[in-house]
This record gives sequence, C-alpha cells and structure tokens, in this order.
Amino acid sequence: MTIFPFPDVGEGIHEGKLIAWKINEGDSVTVDQVLCEIETDKSIVEIPSPHAGKITKLHTAAGAIITVGNPLVTYADEAGIERPAPCQPVSPAPLGTPRPIESSTSHVEITLVPTQLLPKEQEPKITLLPDEHNQQGPALHPSIINGSGVLATPSTRKFAREHGIDIQTIVGTGPQSRVTEQDIRAKLEQTKVVTQSPLLVQSSIQQNNVSVKEPPTALKLPASTNTQGTIAAPYEGRRKAIGEHLVEAQRVPAVTVFARADATALVALRERQKAHADARGIKLTYLALFAKATLAALHTHPALNSSLTTHGIEFSRAVHLGIAVDNPKGLVVPVVHDAHTKSILELASEIANLAQRTREDTISAAELHGSTFSITSIGPQRIEGFTPMLNTPESAVLGIGAILEQPWVISGAIAVRKIVTLSLTFDHRVFDGAEAARFLTDLVLLIEDPELLLIEAS
Repeated sequence: MTIFPFPDVGEGIHEGKLIAWKINEGDSVTVDQVLCEIETDKSIVEIPSPHAGKITKLHTAAGAIITVGNPLVTYADEAGIERPAPCQPVSPAPLGTPRPIESSTSHVEITLVPTQLLPKEQEPKITLLPDEHNQQGPALHPSIINGSGVLATPSTRKFAREHGIDIQTIVGTGPQSRVTEQDIRAKLEQTKVVTQSPLLVQSSIQQNNVSVKEPPTALKLPASTNTQGTIAAPYEGRRKAIGEHLVEAQRVPAVTVFARADATALVALRERQKAHADARGIKLTYLALFAKATLAALHTHPALNSSLTTHGIEFSRAVHLGIAVDNPKGLVVPVVHDAHTKSILELASEIANLAQRTREDTISAAELHGSTFSITSIGPQRIEGFTPMLNTPESAVLGIGAILEQPWVISGAIAVRKIVTLSLTFDHRVFDGAEAARFLTDLVLLIEDPELLLIEAS
C-alpha cells in the first residue's frame, strides 16, 4: 500500500484544517477525484487523488489540523501489502518484520521485507517519495503526478478543471515538464474569441454572466439573554494569518499620501457604457474603471510595480493586480494576472468572478499568489478615505474611498461634484514621496478625464 501525504498546495503553507472528507475508507477512487477539502490560511482547497486505487485508511479526522507532509490517506495495491506511515525511530526487529529505513533525502522511505518469506506475486512494491524541493531529481512527489503521468500541483489541476481545460493536452513548461498555471492561461488565450468593443479596442471579452452575491454581513454573536461576560473565539487559521501578515507589513517604513479627484466624468462614462456591458452579460463597475486607470498610471510609473526582496528591488514587467475582497472569514486578495493586457470589460468580468469565488471560498491557491500591485476599496461602505496597509512584498497599494457628492470649486465657482478620495501607501525604501505624488497626480488626471483611457488603450 502507498501513503499519500498532505501536499504543499502551492500557498507556502505549513498546515491546514481538514474541513470534510469526500470519500470513505474502503472506497475506490479515480485519478483527480477529490479526496477532501482543506482550509488553509487563505482559502478552502480540494485535494485530488494523485492516482486510482482503493482507500484503506483516512489518517486525519474532519475538523483536525494536519501538517504538510503528514499522512493523509493510504491506498491499497494489488498485493495487499501495507506500507507504513512516515517512519519513527524503531528498535531492531526480528527477521521478517517490515522495517522502515529513512534515507538522506527527507521524503524517501523504503520498506524492506525479506522476499524469500513471501510468494513472488506478493513481493512488496517500493514507493519513492522524493524531496519536493529537488527540482532536478528524476522522481516527483505524488501530489503533482497522476496515473497518466501528467505533472501538476493540485491547485493547477483545479484551475484547469474550472476553466474546462483537459490538462493532459497541455505541454508543461515547468521543471521536469510540469504543467503550470501559466501553461493553462496560455491555452485559454489560444481558445479565446476576440471581440471588438467600442469601449476599448484590443478586447477579448469572456461573455459570461456573473451574478455577484450580496456582501457578507457583520459578525453576529449567538443569541443569549446573558448580557455579561465575554465570548471567546480561537485566534487561528485565516484570522491569525492576516494578523501575522499585517505585523510584517507594519515593520516596513511605509508612508501614505492622499489626493481627491473629481470623478463626475467617470461616473457619466459608466452610465453611458452600462447598457453596452449588460448586453455582454458583464456588470461594469467603478472598480474596473479605477483599475484600468491605475494600470495606465503604472505604465508611466513602473517603479510602483515592484517589490523589495533579498535579491534587491525587483521591477515586474507585467502587472498582476491584487484586488482586496471582503470574506466573512477575513480579507483575501485574489489576483488578476496580466491585468495590463485586459480591457475594462475584461477587468470587470474577471474581478467579479474572482470576488464571487473568493466569498464562496472556492478560489484556487494559484489565483491568490503573484500580485505585484494591489487595490483595496471600501467605497460601498461610504468611507471617504483610509490608510491601506501594504500587501508585502509589494511596494505600493492603492486605497479607493467612496464616490460622494461634495462641493467643488470650478473656475472660481462652487458646484456639487462626484468626489473620490485616493490614498497610496508605499514602501519608502523602494522609492521616494515625489514619485508617489507623480503617480497619484497622473491617476487623478485619468479619473477626471476618463476619455484618456481610450487613448491609452489604442
């Protein structure tokens, strides 16, 4: 038998909470069949079976915490010989007793059984589980290989399934020909239908109708007649991960600069184009318009699309835009990859899709990683302005407040206009306040004259 350990699902996690089993002991499973759901710090992920077989043991109870590398399930082989779990130190055993031996490679385990004591057809199979960080070795961790020999992480497999892509048709470009999320995205680009849009040229719009659920409600305490005392809640999981991330961000010498923009013309543009977007099954949001303006400003000010790492200041050629989404379990930042290549309607469609799946906890791990610049908006709550915290290691984050009617001076006269407050928090180690001010000034100009977005896209 072969033990399948809880794999690193691509989020850099160390542990997760097993929410629910999708199979039972004694079940026969197929390749990529979902075994269980694990709640990580950022999302709920499905763990697929790396190969077909009969499940003889579930090693973790639902609701328990499981660490990466610990046994998840045990499969039976044809001989019915059971292979032990990751080994503990053992004392010498008499001849004929299975003895696990751990090699210098941390995940390699071999069970030695004297074959002269067994019929030939029952000789045990030797299963190698190599170090998953060894990219050059000939073998691969079972979390990324299935029965057909296709190499991919569980999150990549799920991403392919969600987009209707047969992963066996993809030629992998990763280490040892591993299929990556970028390979799936490249396949999607090949199959897109290009549609010209009067809102923006060079548009390849996915005409999917996304219905966004109502935003999550505030925390509700259990009903009780007792008005005294406190109610304890565990500080764990996503809430704890958010706290640790914020503490890390607080160590950065960050500065926030503010600017107000007259968004009256932008509001009018949205009203004019809503019917055009609705006809394509897309809800044109203010966030999509702000995102497009931000991308145009980043094109002029690439210093903001950067991060400070151990290798120095890294400037990204592509813009992978993080969008902060409110989730009842805590803030999550899904990523619009290659956002700089997308039209306003494409941004609106993808942001709505990501936001809905984030709130439903069905977002994939791959869609939560790789952002180079982030936007956070609490405008719907009628908050005028705030100081966003960095989504480290990114060097900047943009906060967008509510669009509110306010008095505004135009040519010496006071008029009521649609005003939005923008706040940019940036890492002062990477660039100075003057560059942040120039970026924010250009962004204000794009918001106040949104027709410039059409010129930027042409």
